[in-house]
Amino acid sequence: MFPEGRINTTDRLFIPVRPGAALVAIKTRAIVLPCYLTGAPYGGTAWSPLLMPAKVSVQYGETIDAALYADRIEAGEDEAALTRELLIRSLKAIARLAGEEGFEPELAGRNWNPKAATPD
Repeated sequence: MFPEGRINTTDRLFIPVRPGAALVAIKTRAIVLPCYLTGAPYGGTAWSPLLMPAKVSVQYGETIDAALYADRIEAGEDEAALTRELLIRSLKAIARLAGEEGFEPELAGRNWNPKAATPD
């Protein structure tokens, strides 16, 4: 799942992110595997990469057990805060794989507009 909720077609590491993937991971008690892709082509449609030659590389980070966050929610901790914590932890892990050690993610607000986040 893309943390931005869509494919990032900009030169930025991430466009503003939403908590959906982290929330799904917590609710399903999933293991999160941070991954960083380089060289993946995108021609504007979901099927276009299948028709484009490319040399794609994937780097994998350390897994994160989202069940630990679910347990903390069941123990009474704030769900929104823990979802945000998992989201930021996952994004920083991906940023490290990309060589961006000091990366600070930008969280999308309630009225976030995806078209404004991706310049033409």
